[in-house]
Amino acid sequence: MSVTFSIRISKQLKELMDRLNVNWDDEIRKFLEIRVYELLKEQILTEAKRIRESIRLSYGIFPSLAIVIGEDRKTGH
Repeated sequence: MSVTFSIRISKQLKELMDRLNVNWDDEIRKFLEIRVYELLKEQILTEAKRIRESIRLSYGIFPSLAIVIGEDRKTGH
């Protein structure tokens, strides 16, 4: 399923776009897809850094994987 997304641009820009032999629908669609994934990646990395920092603060230093797994097993997760 798809939806329609419209924007308003200047008449001058539209005239310049019309001079070019470009499929603007595809160009804009590709740009939006790439940009959305970039922003999602930034969000995920920011959250991962926050979690990593909270683990570091909990243990005083970055714990070894064995410590984290052991703690996780103790809590029954």
